[in-house]
Amino acid sequence: MPFSVSVLSVSPAIEPAITAAVEQLNEVQNVFQFSGPPEEFRRGIHLWHHSSYEAREVFARMREFRERARAGRRYVICAVDGRLAIDEVGARNAFGALDEGKELAVFTLYGQNAYVTDPVRYAAYFLTRYALSFLPPGISLHPRGSPPAGCFFDNKDRRPAIRESLRRASICESCRDRMRDEITVEVNDALTAMSDVVSGRFPLALVMKGGGVKGLAHAAAFQLLSEHYRFDTFVGTSAGAIAAVLFAARYSGDEVAQLLSVKDFQDFLDGGSLGRQAVRLVLHGGCHPGDVFQDWVDDLLRARIQREGEISMADLAPQRAIIYSASSGRGTVIFDSAGVRSDESAAFATRCSMSIPFLFVPPRVGGVRAYDGGMRNNFPLRRFLEDNPRKPLIGLYLSTDTHRNRRRWLPAELIDIWTDGDEAEQVDQRPESVAVIDPYPVRTTDFALTAEEKRYLETIGRASAMLLVRRRLCDGGPSLSDIKAVLGEARGLYDYVCRRRGVPADGATWFLARGH
Repeated sequence: MPFSVSVLSVSPAIEPAITAAVEQLNEVQNVFQFSGPPEEFRRGIHLWHHSSYEAREVFARMREFRERARAGRRYVICAVDGRLAIDEVGARNAFGALDEGKELAVFTLYGQNAYVTDPVRYAAYFLTRYALSFLPPGISLHPRGSPPAGCFFDNKDRRPAIRESLRRASICESCRDRMRDEITVEVNDALTAMSDVVSGRFPLALVMKGGGVKGLAHAAAFQLLSEHYRFDTFVGTSAGAIAAVLFAARYSGDEVAQLLSVKDFQDFLDGGSLGRQAVRLVLHGGCHPGDVFQDWVDDLLRARIQREGEISMADLAPQRAIIYSASSGRGTVIFDSAGVRSDESAAFATRCSMSIPFLFVPPRVGGVRAYDGGMRNNFPLRRFLEDNPRKPLIGLYLSTDTHRNRRRWLPAELIDIWTDGDEAEQVDQRPESVAVIDPYPVRTTDFALTAEEKRYLETIGRASAMLLVRRRLCDGGPSLSDIKAVLGEARGLYDYVCRRRGVPADGATWFLARGH
């Protein structure tokens, strides 16, 4: 039977983070069931909001709520967003407090940005920590002054100690021994899953934007992210689809980067002479058949997954890959290794997703032409969340260069608009979850990249991922000196690429365009 815990938040401003934390913890286990208040109580709880709080007063209001709400609401946790004082111990700026009856707890998100920029992880930490406190009535904090053990029950008299506790999200052997009667196999599994959410170890989805040849940056970004997070779901469109199937097939970021760095992308332009391309464009809707590309992906998958016949999307299990294409009759066409069209060839699914209009012949899915997925979901974050609302994720967003005022051939400009899209609003809403990679001046259809241009894409991918990890983990991420070194390398390559292409190298625009 679930261990029910009511979760209250006193301010609409913090409610989205608290709700997301509740959903993530409930998604990964079913021993502790976190739930919000009945809707008729929500506005009244918001009236508790103040600029500062005294734990004793909050507990009094929580008892009133519990009495009025009834319905078995024995355990209650309240989130506030101002300074929290505990008069009994003289604490004027506490992280949280547990009522003496050990059935009520309060914590604050005040100053949370100093320790971790993701408020959802921070809230999940305290929900887990106080839910554990409700289990064994005899458990207590470690003695004041004891060295941090990365334990939920560390006495954080030195406030920075919470960083280590957040990073490790565990129970030390001493506390585990005191809780041995309460930690059953089911409770231990639930604790492990919740700890993975708190520490960032819980498997994430990696959502990657399309962008043609610019997708080389995905590989370097993924390699850096893999040093800090685990992924079990890979989602992409066009260039992101290529990365998605290869990562799902257990290729590392370094391996994919190496494959792409030595690959001549012009090989994929397999349409023959200009005359043949023109005929094919008129008769079949694209200049190039795309067979060389599909065979290349299929060969890579066969090298990693030993099976007879074509490698299907389902063959990528236990990893999950989701690829998006587009059609005039069906809108979004989805290939999901754990769902719709899982029996389709993974190489064919990737081929559908990268069918840049007019450049490649659109293949047919169920008798309907399939086009580059970027025409509908170039950065498929919104669509993925609609179908998987509780899955934590990190996004890799290849920004567009259409904001730069320069003359270009009209068809090339239209292709870039179609394939690049502009989902800046989604990025702005999730700064803690999306790494912005600005590959200017490289364009979607620049198939003749030099070695230096490829290295530039890899370097900015790695730099953008480092900055995201730093934002999410604060001092638990890459050091500032390491980030500065990679940014310096990226800047040097950027200047070279701009000189080679004869375009302006505006340093401020280059830096600020990446949102860093």
